[in-house]
Amino acid sequence: MIGTDQLRAAFSPLRTERLLLRAVSEEDLDAVFAIHGNPETYRFHPPGVARSPNESAAQLGDWLRDWRELGFGFWAVTLPEDESVIGFGGVARRTFHERSVLNSYYRFDPSTWGRG
Repeated sequence: MIGTDQLRAAFSPLRTERLLLRAVSEEDLDAVFAIHGNPETYRFHPPGVARSPNESAAQLGDWLRDWRELGFGFWAVTLPEDESVIGFGGVARRTFHERSVLNSYYRFDPSTWGRG
């Protein structure tokens, strides 16, 4: 059986042609709130907007726990040239209809939308 450290090493960081995906870190809190606290990010789901940095800190705490306990989770999506965070995405274990499932998730800064 693969351990969490091996999973973490396999899943982060990942580099695509244009992006770098890495496990989230505590240093991402400002970016979490900037993206998730922006009403435009949640144009089609207004109740999802983070109302405070504390709410974003709790969300980030859940993401960090997933990486620690499961060895995978949500990535910070960054631009390789300066590592600025432009979004978050990945998979998380959730319960749906009393079953454990993986949920795919992503949110990007609206200024990056439409770039493919």
